[in-house]
This record gives sequence, C-alpha cells and structure tokens, in this order.
Amino acid sequence: MNKIFYIAIALFASFQVGAKSVLDYSYLVTHPTTLEKEYERCQHVSDPNCNVVKLAIGYFVQLVNERRDDPQGFGKLTLASQLQLSNAEILFKETALDSPNYAAAKQDFENQQQKVNTLMAVIESTSM
Repeated sequence: MNKIFYIAIALFASFQVGAKSVLDYSYLVTHPTTLEKEYERCQHVSDPNCNVVKLAIGYFVQLVNERRDDPQGFGKLTLASQLQLSNAEILFKETALDSPNYAAAKQDFENQQQKVNTLMAVIESTSM
C-alpha cells in the first residue's frame, strides 16, 4: 500500500512537468465528489487534466476496493498511518530549519498527511 501511494505521487509529479495542473491529484483523492464529476467529464472531452483525474480515480477505487474486501485490515492501515503521521509531525517539528534533514522531514510529514487525508476520504465516501 505505501509503495503504491508513493508510485502514484511520482506518476502525478511526472504529469506536472512544465505546468501546474488546475486539478491537483492531492485535492482529487481527498474530494471524491469532485473526482467523480471530473472523471465523468473526462469521458466526453480530451483535456490534459484528465491524465491526473484518471490516475486519481484509479488509486481511489483501489482503496475503496481494499476497504470493501478487508474492512478490518483497512482500519488497521488507517490507524497505523495516523500513528506514522503523528511520528512524522513530531520529527518535523523537532528538526531545525538549518538541519540537512529538514527537507526530508518536511516531505515525509506532508506525504503522511496526504496519505491519512486520502484514507479518511475513502472512509467518509464509503460510510454513507
């Protein structure tokens, strides 16, 4: 799961070379209603943003399926991710700005925060 998340982020970054997307991958995977609307729109138009939308919908659907197939395992993953976020936040806050580890600590914190936000969006969208 962690590996897939980081691969998805890396693929997203490759789509962003040279220009900032109007539709941000991070935003889409944490806002399923917008993601669904954009996916439907992309079925009828050709737009550079649709690459990001397709990547985001693929990842989000994978997570929804994981939750459906193993709710207890998904819950454990969510709790573990929240713990990792808490640890990353502590490390980030304790790392001095001039430390050579600052950038890595900040990036790890942001990645963990995105992961938890995405998992929570999956839970919210499938709990109705």
